Amino acid sequence: MRLSVFTKVFGALAPAEVARALAATGVEAANLLARTGGTADPEVPGEVSRAVAALRAGGVDVPMVTTDIVRDDDASRRLLAEIADTGVSRSRLGFFTYDAGLGYDVTLALARQELERLASYAASLRIELVLQLHQHSLHASAALARRLVDGIDDKSLRLALDPANQAVEGSEDVRVSLDLIGARGSFVGVKDVTWERSAGGFEARWTPLGEGVVAWRDVAHELIRRGFDDFFDLHVFHASAADAATRGAADVKALRAFMEQARRRARDDENQGSGT
Repeated sequence: MRLSVFTKVFGALAPAEVARALAATGVEAANLLARTGGTADPEVPGEVSRAVAALRAGGVDVPMVTTDIVRDDDASRRLLAEIADTGVSRSRLGFFTYDAGLGYDVTLALARQELERLASYAASLRIELVLQLHQHSLHASAALARRLVDGIDDKSLRLALDPANQAVEGSEDVRVSLDLIGARGSFVGVKDVTWERSAGGFEARWTPLGEGVVAWRDVAHELIRRGFDDFFDLHVFHASAADAATRGAADVKALRAFMEQARRRARDDENQGSGT
């Protein structure tokens, strides 16, 4: 099972310090956040490259760099080229959001134009772009994401399942989500969420893995059943930078338990099917 930790939880902590913190979680890979105030500032020339190098020097692989890219402009192209030059082959895009003033159809058409251009440029760099299923976006569910990306090169533009993000807007049967994602499947975002009553109604709150509303046993079972072989990206949003390593290690333990239960369930199903 391949794991990475999204470095957002560490704020602006230096990459070398992030590498040391990750060692305490037992995870040897990082999804590097390239955002002002994050692990690397994309506005500073060469900073993403230096951050990748520092993480690698600390024994941490970097399978992906997360960006806020939503437009095909010069700044986006420079950042994607810098990512490609580091040898990282995957970049997560930003979030394409709904514009009530324009309406859904126009917003969708504009987003698709940007994605088509970005995917074409990514293909020229030989890297993959990824849209993560994310609340408050045009890709909050697999159904919405499918409509957004249909017809765009599926080798250059992938989709990432994120059951907790999906739960914030009502969730979707994981079997349907994975059917819709299909060959575009990428990493899986790992976290959990619950709902709490507030003065304004209910608010979502991130929780330790297994303590929220996401049916991770069912998610794990479906991933095992379908032969999932990409990586799990841990989003330890219920932690602070100070205790992210400890809380991240606990989430890793919980995920490993869910996956092992799913493997046993799959073996039991296979034995029952064969009559043994």
